[in-house]
Amino acid sequence: MEGVPAGFMANRYGHLVPERLVRPEIKLEDQVVREVVLGAERLRERVAQFKKQCFDEVRAFLALIDEKYGVKRAAGSRGGTQLESFDGTLRVTISVADIVALGPEISSAKALIDECITRWSEGANGNLKAVVDDAFALGEGGKLAIDRVLGLRRIAIEDPAWERAMEAIADAVRVMRSREYLRIYRRESPELPFQQLVLDFARL
Repeated sequence: MEGVPAGFMANRYGHLVPERLVRPEIKLEDQVVREVVLGAERLRERVAQFKKQCFDEVRAFLALIDEKYGVKRAAGSRGGTQLESFDGTLRVTISVADIVALGPEISSAKALIDECITRWSEGANGNLKAVVDDAFALGEGGKLAIDRVLGLRRIAIEDPAWERAMEAIADAVRVMRSREYLRIYRRESPELPFQQLVLDFARL
């Protein structure tokens, strides 16, 4: 570890421990972990470089197509695209997804929904309350599950307060940025379905 004097090892509390006092199996475990993590970091760098190369090559090809037809696009305006090999066995796709967040209007939406459920409390709305409570439950990092909140808009209820709540949810959506995803597929013949080439440790 950088900054640790020769003959010592730093423990998790930052204390320097003489190597002679550390059991051999602990030192070996430390060595194995460091080698695996170093290899993973180097591989991550190569994958990042390959990903950039893929995007650059696809964008260069699409720029040639635009040039052929006299199309001029604003930076960042390109949507998803799909390219295939001539024999139909290889495919590269780029898809674009918006990263969204919820603005302050969401608290007004929750208050309006609570008002509705309170007024309807004498009816059979226990299931709806459970759906709403689940939608507004805080997940990891104390954040709302955006998909669940937006899913409430699929519930069609003719009530002015509920309709205002759904409008508030729609107004709360903020598109923070867009993210591009590159996926690579192959198949043995055009008659077979495509299989994605997985670049994820957990799925290999």
